[in-house]
Amino acid sequence: MLLLVLLVFITMTEFILGCIVLLNKKYSLVNRYFFYFSMGVILWTVSNYLADALFSFFWTKMTYVGSTFIGIFLILFSYYFYSRDFSTRKWILLYTKVVTPVILLLIWIPKLFLKGITTYPGGVNLITGKLYFFYPLFFFTSAAISLWVLIKKYKKANNVTKLQLRYFLIGIFISLVIGFLANSLIPFITTDYTISKFGPFGVIFFIAFTAYAIIRHRLMDIRLVISRSLLYLILVAFVTTIFTFLTFFTATVFNDVLGANAIFTTFFVSLILVLTLEPLKKYIGQNTDKIFFKARIDYQNVLRMISEIISLEIDLNSLTYSVSKILKEELKLSKAILFLPNKTGGGFTAVADSRQVGTRITKNHPLLPYLKKYRDFIVIEEMEREIADLPDSTEKKRMQLVLDELQDLDVSLCVPVFVEGEMKSILMLGKKLSGEIFSKDDFDLLEVFAPQLGTALEKAKLYKEVKDFNIKLKEEVKRATSKLRVANADLEERNVFLENMQGITNLITRTLDFKKVMQGIVNSISEKLKYVGGILLLVDEEQTSRVYIEAITETPLTKKAIKLLPGSIKEYGDNLNTGKTLTIKAIKTGDFQMGASFADFVSPPVPKTIAVTIQKLLGIRTAVAIPIFSEDRIVGAIIFGLNREQKQVSELDYNIMNALADQTGIVYKNLELVNEIRKTNEKLQVANRHLKDLDEAKSEFMSIASHQLRTPLSGIMGYLSMMSEGDFGVMTKEQAHIIQELLEASQRLIRMVNLFLNITRIEAGRFKLNLEKVDIVKVIQAQIKTMRPTTAKKSLKLEFKTPTVKIPPLELDQDKIKDVLLNLVDNAIKYTEKGGITVFLDKTLESVVVSVKDTGVGIDPKEAEKLFSKFVRGSGISRLSPDGSGLGLFIARKIVDAHKGKIWVESEGAGKGSTFKFELPIK
Repeated sequence: MLLLVLLVFITMTEFILGCIVLLNKKYSLVNRYFFYFSMGVILWTVSNYLADALFSFFWTKMTYVGSTFIGIFLILFSYYFYSRDFSTRKWILLYTKVVTPVILLLIWIPKLFLKGITTYPGGVNLITGKLYFFYPLFFFTSAAISLWVLIKKYKKANNVTKLQLRYFLIGIFISLVIGFLANSLIPFITTDYTISKFGPFGVIFFIAFTAYAIIRHRLMDIRLVISRSLLYLILVAFVTTIFTFLTFFTATVFNDVLGANAIFTTFFVSLILVLTLEPLKKYIGQNTDKIFFKARIDYQNVLRMISEIISLEIDLNSLTYSVSKILKEELKLSKAILFLPNKTGGGFTAVADSRQVGTRITKNHPLLPYLKKYRDFIVIEEMEREIADLPDSTEKKRMQLVLDELQDLDVSLCVPVFVEGEMKSILMLGKKLSGEIFSKDDFDLLEVFAPQLGTALEKAKLYKEVKDFNIKLKEEVKRATSKLRVANADLEERNVFLENMQGITNLITRTLDFKKVMQGIVNSISEKLKYVGGILLLVDEEQTSRVYIEAITETPLTKKAIKLLPGSIKEYGDNLNTGKTLTIKAIKTGDFQMGASFADFVSPPVPKTIAVTIQKLLGIRTAVAIPIFSEDRIVGAIIFGLNREQKQVSELDYNIMNALADQTGIVYKNLELVNEIRKTNEKLQVANRHLKDLDEAKSEFMSIASHQLRTPLSGIMGYLSMMSEGDFGVMTKEQAHIIQELLEASQRLIRMVNLFLNITRIEAGRFKLNLEKVDIVKVIQAQIKTMRPTTAKKSLKLEFKTPTVKIPPLELDQDKIKDVLLNLVDNAIKYTEKGGITVFLDKTLESVVVSVKDTGVGIDPKEAEKLFSKFVRGSGISRLSPDGSGLGLFIARKIVDAHKGKIWVESEGAGKGSTFKFELPIK
């Protein structure tokens, strides 16, 4: 009896477990194969018990069917659980698809697997066949494959999945060992099968360890389904028990279940039951949740509360305190500590938990690189188990240091917070007050919340930095105000400098006249910069040793000063080799020169006494010579006259003078380039006029030559034609052949002359069309007929595909279109060695398209467009037809363009033939 009760318990538990897993995710292959595995266990358990009863031989075979399902579906469940290893997929699926039907067929083949059974009062014994030994081998292989796959996944799994697999592996291993020993190995060796009835008890271990993995480590995440199923099972059992007892009680006490007393009692008890059912359900739910969930948390509400704080709070202290408080209270935690990076020295410091504020994690502690490397949560309990499983190694020691740090802080979960790849915070959570481990919902909440927290912390940090900066700024403003007043004066000067430089730039860029530009530069020294004036000297490009005066500031005073000179201003240049002035020194050295004596800059050649007089007249107290750089050479210098002492010349003055000299160098180079361009343009214009004259002479020559050639050629062709037709008597076959060759050569020459005439007409603007209504089909047919003798000589096929639709008459110049068609067909014949030429005529809505397709040498697509240019031939064409001019396609394009059409060529490449097409509008 006890055996039956245990087997019923195993069967019902396994059935419920399998159904719950299937209903939780019925489309998941993992859940389906677990369900099929459970059904196999049930079939094996029930068949094993019934094998001692009626139809024992049938049920004995069914035990092997059930265990076959166990082995096969355990392999499939193991393969699809957690992750798939595609390298083993092919042979695992092959094994399950091939071996399963073979074993099932083997079980039911008479005599080969089982010959029969012998019964005795204690049970039955099997009489095995010759092939029975295959079954223990199959079951052992299936179990080994399943365990190998699960162990392989266990090694690669993360911490949570590893714990789930650990207990599942232990349970399945014990169950398989017991089942294999009791039902296969021991009976096979001893030929005594009485022990096989104890095989199903191994399933108890599987159920126990699987249930522990579900409750404790969220295996397959079906705790909610189990919890609710258990709740309603208890409710149904309770209600059923009450009504069964009530029926028995009323029947016993009142001797009538339908009497008034019995009905009243039943009604009263039912009313009490209805009123107490909901509280009872709630009570049972709370107790089942203590087992499966301990305490229910509204994660959506928690996330909403945290999101509100994150979106509204910008003060860093308030944000960290509020987030820590909500996590601690809502998740029912012993603590929630938030660590932020230190401003200096690296590491992190606790800022939120009141008892541990100020706790530091130094930058050298192993915890920080561990978090940065794995970027994942650290569950303390899982890390302890992982460390225990590791052999002694450096990794184990490093992980132990991390664990020690977390245990010192008395936390159960560590959550790193990353923003754009950088760890911005560390959240450490203490144990749950309920004693439960962290669930999948907890992890999901933290995974959603952590990035938001990181962004909010960055926002709060920026706010704090701005706030601190504002305080600091107020202090700095006071100190900077005095500096600002001083700087304002300098800034105003610089603004004036920039305005002046902009004004000078605008002034000197209004004209390209070299002398006006140079004069504008020296005039700006007094007008814009408010100096006394300036002298601009340049190095002579032809006589490189000569330095001459290009421009002097024009003011009333400078004009008086110039009149003091005995000679013209142009006479007072200097020699770069022999000159001793500071101006020459500035040009030679490339450094600015400054002095109080104006004579040091201009004397000699200006007499010293006159230089002194000019200085007094103009009021110059300081003179400065700045070299002018044009790219990598010095082209001159500017002498600035200032009405202030040397010590009063500021850095801004130096910047102004250098900037003007640099600007002068740029303008000098630009004007040089402009002059070069002008000279080049003049040369090009002369050359262009010369080329036009030559082109006109060439066109005139070609026109005259063409007209002169056309008349005798026409006569020659006439006589040759008459001779060919026998007007001068009968000729021999050889003579007729020669005459025909001469006639064809003359025709080609006439076509060439016509080409040149057309070219000259086009270039002279005398190309005209004689438009008339023409039947294009007849034109093409006539041309094809005239060209057939030529194609016959090369054994080529020439045909015209008559269009299936009616082609309306076109308004065109018949002779010129004939020339186009003749040119295209003639080219196709020249460049086609075998095959043939086909002419097509197609009609579109607004035009007709003539296509000449050949099987010849083809055209490189890169050369296709160039072929329609003057004197252009395809590469390698001259060896096939050396007598081409390169003008035929050019003329053809001009003719088609004149008809407002277009012409083009299509080819897939060399050796693949080509198709020339031209399109004419239907008017």
